Amino acid sequence: MAETEIKLLRTALNELADSTNPDDEDVANLLSIALKIRDGQDIIYALKEQEGSDHSKIQTPKYYPELSLEDELERQRVEITNRVAVPLGMDRNVCLSSLPTRFPDRPAVYNKLHLTTPLIVPQFESLGFSWLQVVEGLNFYVYSGLKDAANNGQLNLWKDQRRGAKPFPKAPYTVWVQDGSRYVNRKPVDVRKELEREERAGNHWQGLALAMLRPDMLQNKYWDLIGGSVGSGSVPSVYWGGQPEFGCDWVDGADPGFRSLVCGSEFIVA
Repeated sequence: MAETEIKLLRTALNELADSTNPDDEDVANLLSIALKIRDGQDIIYALKEQEGSDHSKIQTPKYYPELSLEDELERQRVEITNRVAVPLGMDRNVCLSSLPTRFPDRPAVYNKLHLTTPLIVPQFESLGFSWLQVVEGLNFYVYSGLKDAANNGQLNLWKDQRRGAKPFPKAPYTVWVQDGSRYVNRKPVDVRKELEREERAGNHWQGLALAMLRPDMLQNKYWDLIGGSVGSGSVPSVYWGGQPEFGCDWVDGADPGFRSLVCGSEFIVA
């Protein structure tokens, strides 16, 4: 169990012990969470399943802007290291040192473009790991068609042909992403054509980061990862199905439940 998970569980146990009159539901909720963690479920998902109970003593995680930008950066660096290093066979210090130590500056235009969420993208190709290896190391579900595409070289990055559109690096980087309110019920092929100068199409690596670091943003939202391509007619997608799940969507299809993942144009590598 990761150090952060142990700390959260210990806090919950202490709060239960300090309760003047814990009832049976308090104990049942905590036991349910402990059993899920024992069986390998991530603490975040275990807490999410208990969310909504009036008796739950455990608080769900805080994210930016509830956290300062500095604390959010450290939270993400620790979370990536705790959850990725061991499954991939990486040395923890190597993993941590590969991650950026600041987020890009956030210009005023980002407010208009709804670029409100800072993310570290664990793009570990520079360390010899594919997207599929990282996703499977996190135990996220990958639809069989997308897995086959990844294994057969059919999962690729869409090439933005606009002048000055720098490609994202093949090493970990930080970036700002949109909140999902700007490009809803839109065809990915059309969104790609309408991106502003400060916007970039979000791909499957950024979708992975969103799923790992901001699972709350997947709740009741389906995301087209329009910066990726699956074969010639699809894009990867990510959604919540009890845990993050990756699938495919048509590049020329639109659905009210879907929005396009779009990032800011600025990024910072370690």
